[in-house]
Amino acid sequence: MRKSDLFLPCLALLLIGLFPSCTTPESGLEPKDQSATEEPIEDGISHEAIRIEVTEELANALEHGTLRADDPKVQDFMDRLGVVSVTRVFDEGEGAYRERRRRAGLHLWYDITLSPDAKPTSTRALLRAVDEAKEIDGIVYAEAIPVISLPSSSVIRSAEPARSTLRSDNGASTIPNDPRFDDQWYLYNRGQEPGFVPGFDINVLDAWKEETGSNKVIVAVLDEGVQVDHPDLVDNIWTNPSPNPEMNDLHGYNFSKEKSEIDPGDHGTHVAGVIAASRNNGFGIAGVAGGDGTRGSGVKIMSCEIISDIANLRAAPNAFPYAADHGAVITNNSWGMGGGPDPDAIPKSYKVAIDYFIDNAGCDPVTGEQLPSSPMKGGVVIFSAGNDNKEYYYMPPAYKRVIAVGSNGPTGVRAIYSNHGDWVDISAPGGDYRFGNPTAFILSTIADDLYGYMQGTSMAAPLVTGVAALIASKFGGKGFTNEELMHRLLHSLRPYDIEEINPQYRGKLGAGYIDATKALAVDRHLPPQAIREVKVDEGYDSLTIHFPAVTDEDDGTALSYNLYYGEKPFSDVSRMRGGKTVEVKAAKYKAGDEVVYTLKGLLLDHAYSLALVPVDRWDHEGQPVFFSARTRANHKPIVKGIQPVFLTDATPITLRLSISDPDGHDWTYRLSGDAEAAMCHRDGDALEITFRRLRGEGQYSLILVVSDGYEETMVSIPFEIAQNKSPLVVKEPSLIRLKGLGASVELDLRQYFSDPEGDAVSYEVKSYSPQLIGVDLSGSVLKLKGLVFGKAHLEVTAKDAKGAFVRVPLRVDIVPDELAYRVYPIPCYDHVVVELSEDIYLAKIALISSAGQEVLQRYVTVRENSDRVVRIDTSHLAIGRYTLVITADSKTYSKSIVKN
Repeated sequence: MRKSDLFLPCLALLLIGLFPSCTTPESGLEPKDQSATEEPIEDGISHEAIRIEVTEELANALEHGTLRADDPKVQDFMDRLGVVSVTRVFDEGEGAYRERRRRAGLHLWYDITLSPDAKPTSTRALLRAVDEAKEIDGIVYAEAIPVISLPSSSVIRSAEPARSTLRSDNGASTIPNDPRFDDQWYLYNRGQEPGFVPGFDINVLDAWKEETGSNKVIVAVLDEGVQVDHPDLVDNIWTNPSPNPEMNDLHGYNFSKEKSEIDPGDHGTHVAGVIAASRNNGFGIAGVAGGDGTRGSGVKIMSCEIISDIANLRAAPNAFPYAADHGAVITNNSWGMGGGPDPDAIPKSYKVAIDYFIDNAGCDPVTGEQLPSSPMKGGVVIFSAGNDNKEYYYMPPAYKRVIAVGSNGPTGVRAIYSNHGDWVDISAPGGDYRFGNPTAFILSTIADDLYGYMQGTSMAAPLVTGVAALIASKFGGKGFTNEELMHRLLHSLRPYDIEEINPQYRGKLGAGYIDATKALAVDRHLPPQAIREVKVDEGYDSLTIHFPAVTDEDDGTALSYNLYYGEKPFSDVSRMRGGKTVEVKAAKYKAGDEVVYTLKGLLLDHAYSLALVPVDRWDHEGQPVFFSARTRANHKPIVKGIQPVFLTDATPITLRLSISDPDGHDWTYRLSGDAEAAMCHRDGDALEITFRRLRGEGQYSLILVVSDGYEETMVSIPFEIAQNKSPLVVKEPSLIRLKGLGASVELDLRQYFSDPEGDAVSYEVKSYSPQLIGVDLSGSVLKLKGLVFGKAHLEVTAKDAKGAFVRVPLRVDIVPDELAYRVYPIPCYDHVVVELSEDIYLAKIALISSAGQEVLQRYVTVRENSDRVVRIDTSHLAIGRYTLVITADSKTYSKSIVKN
């Protein structure tokens, strides 16, 4: 149980929206669970008045309820709000108690009642008025006032049945003779009804061997009025030894109507009966602290009526000081006022009242020391946790100085209505209709001398109050304090793990399930035995620790174990105390049972020093056992198959990635970055990510994070959304020569083209000289074959999947396989051109006349391809026939030409 040590008054979210703490048995609908982040409800604020705390000076001016103030600002404020009265929140008190109340500042609190014509019409307007009041000199604090109430009908009346079949065994058993005791499963659950789990009760039978209640202990019931003359309660009703002549407060007081007569209510009477219905008196039921059967032997119930058909705003806070000043040391409060933003967002006036009771109950009003007649110094305030089935800070139970009680049914399962949270201190039976209606409810006294069934945390709280009263009855006396009672109460637990039974509510149901017998055990100051052996299963970010539960001589077993851990060695206890610590709850274990606890959230591949210390419920510690362990190393998941993605039209593109984890862990994934354009599907050990054109043109990045539960692998997948682009010509085709008829060549057209989006490219070839060349295209491979000498012209088209294309020309010369490809023109006039073959780099060209005379000679050196085209001047030659002779590489080429 955790309660904040901070007090942060938050007016705007003040405890607004009262919710009762008992439920109607007829309400069979399960309340909807709501989160702690829900805004508090504001409907429960009174619009009739606001509450202020003032300085001593202003208190003197208001001492007699005057409507006039010396300070003009104060008077102006009152006039604008239409103040009709100024009333003290707390009564003055009597004798020395009056001075004690003044020392506590109770006399400084006032309620300002507003005119019906001028009062704020909305909560927001009221809160603005409260804020304005805070700014006025003399007003120390201001707050809205919550309205508390209970449901109008919440009981199933029950006729008196035949006497219980349970019998006391010659005094050896503590089963009482109350005829309806067998219906009180919450006191002794033996599986009376189908589905009940025996043992889920408060274990009071053995407790009654030690204590049944003392009439020196006074319990104030702040609730509806208690029927003080109910036959099963009358002997255990408190009687004021010195009634106030003006109040005539004989058995308590009706704070709601500010009169002596207490109006009997079913709810208040029911709560009182759970605590102190006369036990073993031969009729009705047995109260937890109802006595031993002798008249008046039980604890005394003081009825403080704070709830009725009149909403008296000062009733509840005013009742706490009254109870403290009249001898009560425990109060039961089965009511509440809705949610707040933090654990201590309680109206300050209520905090002051509760603190007064806790600090002053049982104490001398002058010295502050324990009164000789009081069983305890200081008071204990017990609240029901509320019935909204919410995890939020329910007020006032979430206040750190009170005990908040959650509710369970007859199987240990959290009651369907019970509020929950880390502010709940302990759990107790409260009834749950799911296990029987009304047999799974709580049976107790109600008004009109009757009995009835109710369910709610309203019923769980008085069971805890009854156990608290037994503790005060047995151990009360000089030197006994409220701190000791609270420690006993919150550390006396049944041997069940309510978090194991309710795993979704871990840390939200309190320390455990109340155990009356353990609450009355005697502390012999014996620590638990030391732990003999510890085994550790080493995980990646966790260590699972196994050890046997140890014996505690005066408590049976250790209640818990403190597990210390750190990265530095624990050489001694002082270093151990410097490490981090967690509590291992162990109420359910018997000596020798294996306790298993997994320490989570550790670093990977790290060595840790650890120590285990057994602790009993008195906080006595056994000897520590030291040990060490190391977490395992982890390897991140591996992602393969990443490649860029290009989207150019509405056609989706799917990328398949393979995922593997070296350690065999299962993995999860998430997408971020530009993820709206992608949909992901897991297929075994692969991810299929489908991209769609859902955004404008641009470059984007999808972030994929794959986690094995310990570490993450993050990869970026680039994708581009653009207009489709035609394939690119990355290389222009050069002139191709085929030497000789039948010569062929094979070309891979991919060397000439590329698609910017990475699309597949298809090819087409068109020939403009089909008589010269044969064409064969297969995929991207083009085969050409020379058929006739000459120049062939072709056109190659490259096309992507979306139809965009580019064309390039392809020239092919089919030439003889000789030293000269061509000689022209023939006949010639003033020149002749010789095209040398590609194999020639040095050649001699000569012209021979018909007479056999060499009339021209030229040597050609080929340095560039252009050097292979040789122009020979023939203008000086005579008309006639000549022979062209080319000599190169020991080869000779000759051709007859005519000169005109």
